[in-house]
Amino acid sequence: MENPIHYKSFNSSKTVDELTFNLINYKIRMKSLKNELDFMVFIIDTAHFKPQVINLFEILSVFKNDIHDMLTAQKGVLHKIDNSSKILFQKRECEDVICEDFFIKDYDLLEEELLKYFNSATHLKADIIQYLESVIPLKN
Repeated sequence: MENPIHYKSFNSSKTVDELTFNLINYKIRMKSLKNELDFMVFIIDTAHFKPQVINLFEILSVFKNDIHDMLTAQKGVLHKIDNSSKILFQKRECEDVICEDFFIKDYDLLEEELLKYFNSATHLKADIIQYLESVIPLKN
């Protein structure tokens, strides 16, 4: 898979409404990702696999553990999004540059963490899909 993109902030000129909209969008993406990962666990648990695949159940167990870890991390990230939303509400009352800088730096750190999280999830999903395609027989 290609190298992940590196984070670059463009938030210093955005309004509070734009930043809040982005956070809402991230929460929607997180919910969709959770559904995708839950579905992958369902496929792993219910699919019929080709016979005599070497280390099949060990590899599937690793994938299930990786999905579990990803979903656990997601809870922490969602909590940070909620906290950031509350902090952004306070930013409306912030009128000096130092105060605004604090909020933007905090937001940038969260956004960078989100980018890394989504990149990790994308790689995990790609690995799982590639593996499942190789071990689930095609119906004729």
